[in-house]
Amino acid sequence: MSSQKVVKLEEVERNESGHLSSPSETQKLLGTIESPSMIKDEEIKTNVSNGSLHSQRVESALGRSQTNLSEEAESAAEEEEEIDKIYPLPENWPKIPQIHRPRSCELSHCRTPCVKKAISHIELIQNIIDEWFKRATQDLKSRASSCHSSPKVLKKQLRFQENLLEPETSARLSAHSYKASTASRISSSRITSADTTMSITGHGAQIDEEEEERRTDELPYLGAQDVIDEVITLLARLENDRQVTYDSYLEEIARANKLIERIDELQLRKMREMPALVQREHEACIVDLNELHWHVSYVKRLEAKAETRFTIAERLNQQLKDDIAFVKQHVPLVQEKLILEVEAMDKIRKAQGDTDQELVMTKQRQAKTEMKSTEALTKAETERGHIKKELDSVRDDLTTISDELTEAKMTFNAFVHQVNDIYHQLTDNEQELKVLRVKNENARAAEEMQAIKVRDLQAKINDAEFEYRRLENENEQLEQELSKNKNQHSQRLKQLENQMKALEAKHRTVSRKNQELDMEIEDCVEKIKKCDKQHIADEKNIARINREIERTSTMLHQTMDEHHRISTINHHTRDQLQSMQDKAYRTEETLKTTAETLRRQVKDEIHSRAVLQARIGSDATEIEKTKSESAKKKNKAKSVADEVEQAVNGVLDKVEKLRTVKEERIKKKEELKTKLEETTKQMTESTEMFNNTLTNIEPHHGSLKNDLSALLEKLKDMEWRSNMMNNKIEEMDAAQGMMERSVKNSEKAIATLTDELEELNIQIEAGKKIEEDLRKQFNATVERLRGNDNKHTSLLKERQDVLKKNELDKEKFKEKNKELASRYRQLQNDYVVCKEQMLRSYDERVKIEAAITDVKQLKSLQTKLHGALAEYFKLSGLYNEAELSKLEQESSVNGVRVSELQVGMETALDDISSFLSSQMDGTVARKMAWDAVKRQSIVETTETDLTFPSLIPGALPPIGHETGTSQSRIASRQRTTVS
Repeated sequence: MSSQKVVKLEEVERNESGHLSSPSETQKLLGTIESPSMIKDEEIKTNVSNGSLHSQRVESALGRSQTNLSEEAESAAEEEEEIDKIYPLPENWPKIPQIHRPRSCELSHCRTPCVKKAISHIELIQNIIDEWFKRATQDLKSRASSCHSSPKVLKKQLRFQENLLEPETSARLSAHSYKASTASRISSSRITSADTTMSITGHGAQIDEEEEERRTDELPYLGAQDVIDEVITLLARLENDRQVTYDSYLEEIARANKLIERIDELQLRKMREMPALVQREHEACIVDLNELHWHVSYVKRLEAKAETRFTIAERLNQQLKDDIAFVKQHVPLVQEKLILEVEAMDKIRKAQGDTDQELVMTKQRQAKTEMKSTEALTKAETERGHIKKELDSVRDDLTTISDELTEAKMTFNAFVHQVNDIYHQLTDNEQELKVLRVKNENARAAEEMQAIKVRDLQAKINDAEFEYRRLENENEQLEQELSKNKNQHSQRLKQLENQMKALEAKHRTVSRKNQELDMEIEDCVEKIKKCDKQHIADEKNIARINREIERTSTMLHQTMDEHHRISTINHHTRDQLQSMQDKAYRTEETLKTTAETLRRQVKDEIHSRAVLQARIGSDATEIEKTKSESAKKKNKAKSVADEVEQAVNGVLDKVEKLRTVKEERIKKKEELKTKLEETTKQMTESTEMFNNTLTNIEPHHGSLKNDLSALLEKLKDMEWRSNMMNNKIEEMDAAQGMMERSVKNSEKAIATLTDELEELNIQIEAGKKIEEDLRKQFNATVERLRGNDNKHTSLLKERQDVLKKNELDKEKFKEKNKELASRYRQLQNDYVVCKEQMLRSYDERVKIEAAITDVKQLKSLQTKLHGALAEYFKLSGLYNEAELSKLEQESSVNGVRVSELQVGMETALDDISSFLSSQMDGTVARKMAWDAVKRQSIVETTETDLTFPSLIPGALPPIGHETGTSQSRIASRQRTTVS
């Protein structure tokens, strides 16, 4: 029996971009992968339980193939294969149908695992084919032996019943189905989302030997074509990755160039904007320091004001204490005045507390402001130092760079002009050489006519050389004078600059001293003003104290008068005291009753408290229950968190692997950085080559000068040749005599000589033309020399003029800068002075407002005091009038009572007489006793009626009434004694 198994792996589909969009989506995907894996494990277990024999055989076959590859390499390859992208193929790449299928490389960006996967698949196929051949040979041998030995046997056939696959889905079958371990099959089944089901069906039948032989000859499906297709797709992906990396490399190079340009622009911008920003910060620091100085001075002034207020309050307090002691000693009964003074004392204490709080707050603010000022000063000093250092370094760099740039430009322009002139001279010299060669050939024929002209030319050349030497000497003298003047002017400039620096230092010291003296003068003026104000305030206080002394003396006289009046009232108040004591006894009884009611309320509150405590206990038990439940929930949450941590640890392992991939990319980036450094080196080498070319041009220039010297030597050779021509001319003269002698013998050759003469005339005309051309060339050379000299002198003059203009402009700008700096300092000082004046005016205004508020408060207090005194005097007058009216009423009542007493005395005398007359009768004594008892009862009722009005506040019993009651009591006592 040979079994065949094909497993379908449908992989997780990805987005159009080729990677997962977010970590939340990855978590969802992991959840969806893990959930169906458990179901598939259960299905696999049930299937295995149904067909255990076949599963054991399959597992044994897969276990043999597992020995070829390690599980760790397979898991790493699977995890790194999950992170893969589909990139577009080039135009010439062969079309592959499986290139855009979903893949398992979903969670990594590395491409090397795909190659490893292809290699592992090929090795798997090779191992499976080898094993199948071994098993096939063994089966053939065993079956051949069994066919000879045994007849037809009943056999059972186990097959895997699968759903029919479409051709497109069958092309997607993965090579993971041929891996050895069940764990790898389960991990791959987690990724799949296929709907296909697998079942084991057994068919028992008798199989013929022909069918068995036919099955032995059939080959199993090994999946080699799928692996080959997948290898081709992986190679296509690698090509796409190579193209993408190359494009990214080009983009990174362009980005680096852009960044370099941006950095240069930012540096230039910083060089331009830094001085203005530094100046602004400097000005802002100066303004902040001035404001802080003003705040410090303002806080100090406030502190001085608070101290003066505190001293004034203490003085007033002491005066009020003295007045209170004086009043307590001399006028103890003026309670209303004391109440008013106590209220004033409370107000003063409140004001004193407020002043103390303000003092504490001002001290804290002063400490904070001092700390802030010190910090600001230190920061400003450090920032100034850093800024000065940076400015000096930047200025030095700028000056050096500008100098080097100007020198380089000058040298470059000079070299360019020299090279152009040399090229022009070379072209001219070549043309002249060609013309001279032609002329030399023509001149040999006309040497006789040009000898005289050459001598004239030599004389002219000598004169020109003499003039040239003279001009050179004059030029050297002028240059020496110019250098001397420059040295003298530079020394003079240095001396003047040193003098200017010394004068500026002196000016700074003097200005600082002047500022310090101005500040001291202002402080002295402020102190003088404060002393004047204090003197005026002291004079006012002395006048006020004198007035108060006079007022207190008058008040003393008034109080002494009132004392005599009040002494009469004191006797009446003693009687009222007794009645008030009785009333207090009664109030004590009422208070006892209220205390009992309060005790009952306290008991009720204690009971309610116990009830509340019981409720609190029940709430505490409920809270403990909730805490225990929350602890259980926390434990459950911890268990869930542990599970999550395990899952996170798995993810962290994957992250570590991804980090290794990231490190490889970092290495690639470092390689790119090395390439960038190499490009920069090439750039520096190109600059060095440019400098070398410049250095090479200079010797070429020297060589051109040597060519010029060679041309001069050629001119000298021409002169020597002209001399030789002159010698030849002399020889020809001698030969001419010989020719005259031979004319007679050569008459036959006259015709030929005439022809030669015509030719000679032609040659002479050509020589004249050549001579004219030479003169023109000589004049042109002379004019060129003069033009070059003039150009050189004009350039020198222009440069000197430009230098002078620049120096003049520099001096003008220096003067303008000094003027602007002085003006800026003056304006800054004016600004500071104006600000200080404004602050002083503001302080004065604040002082005036404080004085106005004090005056208003004094005025309000005086008005209140005046009103209180007026009310006091009114009340005292009304009280005196009421007392007078009471005295008059009491006097009238007393007169009535005296008349009644007289009548009573008369009746008493009548009674005494009647008593004496009827002393012996008992009836009279009994009547008198009953009358006395009735009178006592009447007197007691009248006393009770008199005591009840005393309970009303402000009600005073009349004196006459009390005297009447006392007299009635005396009379009753006398009667009782008599009885």
